[in-house]
Amino acid sequence: MATLTATPLTGNSPPAVSLELVWSGPTSVTVERLEADGRWHPVRGGEPGTLSGGAWTGFDYEVPYGQSVTYRATSTTDASAPTSTVVVLAASHAWLVHPGVPGLSCELLVKSAGERVRAARRGIFEPVGRATPIVVSSVRSRAQWPLTVLTRSAVDRRELDDLLDDGSPLLLNVDTGNGWGIDPCYVSVGDVTEARRMEYLAEQDRWWSLPLVEVDRPAGGLTRQWTVDALVVEQATIDSVVAAYATVSDLAAHRSVA
Repeated sequence: MATLTATPLTGNSPPAVSLELVWSGPTSVTVERLEADGRWHPVRGGEPGTLSGGAWTGFDYEVPYGQSVTYRATSTTDASAPTSTVVVLAASHAWLVHPGVPGLSCELLVKSAGERVRAARRGIFEPVGRATPIVVSSVRSRAQWPLTVLTRSAVDRRELDDLLDDGSPLLLNVDTGNGWGIDPCYVSVGDVTEARRMEYLAEQDRWWSLPLVEVDRPAGGLTRQWTVDALVVEQATIDSVVAAYATVSDLAAHRSVA
């Protein structure tokens, strides 16, 4: 008998769903998430997932907040397809999630979301002797809009800067219960502007203007977040941790100074 257990982790950073699969027989599975749109979406790290001793564990860092979701596992060698119970992961704040390195993800203090624009892709041609133009068009571009967020300390600034550093597409995840009308979406962040909240050099608060454009779900794997057990295996003492990693953000991203 195969079982798939999904557990919401609201206190995780970022919030996530823990997945535990017990299934004797298959050695490789595909884990998917059923969302409100009625489609199954692949879980990163479970496409495919390798079973060890009849078990697979993983985390879904890209589950939409505030929505009812269900998980299933499928295998090419066994048609059982175990399914989890319905779970909901609630989050009081919006998050920018790094799909590949979730430890870099940041909770957001959102000031505003600007005007949403979907640009037309078209050419208008006006031939001689014709009153109406000829229009050549294609599919409209995905939405673009500016998001303004606040950081309150030097640590917050460093963490947001680290998240944006590699330019990867990110997941903007907003709980539907907030009523903002912003669905979870993958975004690419353009030229970032950071400004002091007041014209005072010692001011710690910063407004960040993040120009966003919606993009497709990025491909690629998943670097799991560090656990205490994994850190103990790599580094024997606190002093060696401090020597290997300059900041908490570096530790979260497994980015050593060596």
